Amino acid sequence: MKKTAAEEPVPALMGFITRMNEWEKRCIKANAFHRGVLGAVFRDCCSPKAQGEVRLKAPFFNDPPDYDPAREKVLEIVHDTRNRVRIRTSAFKGEFPSEYRYLLRLLGGRWLVEAKQTIRQGKTIKALL
Repeated sequence: MKKTAAEEPVPALMGFITRMNEWEKRCIKANAFHRGVLGAVFRDCCSPKAQGEVRLKAPFFNDPPDYDPAREKVLEIVHDTRNRVRIRTSAFKGEFPSEYRYLLRLLGGRWLVEAKQTIRQGKTIKALL
């Protein structure tokens, strides 16, 4: 049975995380930024609001990568409306897990990443995508 667009926010988020991981690994290997590739990831996976992110204007990458689909696990999915969902994840980076909340919007029949927050001690802090 084919899933509808409204059932696809998690695969859309994991697609974004996977592509960001690939971009970071490429930057690490070349020890250089690949702005064009990063721009394509944001155009394909992110809402127009997110496409104005600072990371596009002043890109950075980390070694090991910030994004790793093998280490990021979905903990909770909250549908605020039929066009907006919040997905809470946990990712192990080093010894301790980090928690994130991603906001996705359904635009033009596709789920697109719009924002990311870090969750620390129960408080949310805006994070760069």
